[in-house]
Amino acid sequence: MYTCGSNASSPVTGTFNVPAVTYNGPNATRMIVVVSYAVAAGACSGNTYGEVEDYAVKFIDLQPCSTTTPVPTVSNMTSSTAYVSWISTANATYRIRWRQGTTGVWKLQPLGYVELAVGQSYYSITGLLEQTAYQVQIHAKCGTSWSAYKIYSASGRLVSSGLIVNNAIDVSSLINGLYIIDIEDVKGTVKKKFIKE
Repeated sequence: MYTCGSNASSPVTGTFNVPAVTYNGPNATRMIVVVSYAVAAGACSGNTYGEVEDYAVKFIDLQPCSTTTPVPTVSNMTSSTAYVSWISTANATYRIRWRQGTTGVWKLQPLGYVELAVGQSYYSITGLLEQTAYQVQIHAKCGTSWSAYKIYSASGRLVSSGLIVNNAIDVSSLINGLYIIDIEDVKGTVKKKFIKE
């Protein structure tokens, strides 16, 4: 059972313990949500002001920690905010970042991302503009370090850096030429050369 005090924010989020004997098979089970005004109420008690709703839910075991990029779901959008969530894996840590369009600067400079607490698989983005397309990326970590890259020009000048998402690095903004890339992950740092044509 989860109980919280008076709350005017939306969505309301909270954590409750799922009993070990809860059904977790292929079919949905029922969860009852009771919302009442002024007094705590049970599912079968009379609520003068409030409502009782039934939801079909599925309880699933967390999958083992994975660095596969989760697919975000965006909901509860307002003129300046969006709630982003995704399916978590066990003991994963996530970073989230967003930008206008597909080529703009990632928000939250100088880092360009928000690192969330272990197991947190949601984030409310604020400061958005109406009628504007945004790109959101989620990056997962299992272990002690993130997969990241730095690209240097042939003269040694840093020209690009960021997180590796979906095992890919976007080099579309680079002009043709020779580059050196440093890739850092849990195994260490690898330095390679590549030519963009």
